[in-house]
Amino acid sequence: EIGSRSADETVHYPDVDLRLERRNNARNWVRKDGTPYD
Repeated sequence: EIGSRSADETVHYPDVDLRLERRNNARNWVRKDGTPYD
């Protein structure tokens, strides 16, 4: 596995318009511009 398991991290998916932002173990999937990904 890759990653540090920290409570805060950001994962970028460059091939698609997608980014995972994890803050205090809450996950938010957003587009590159920051709008929510449904």
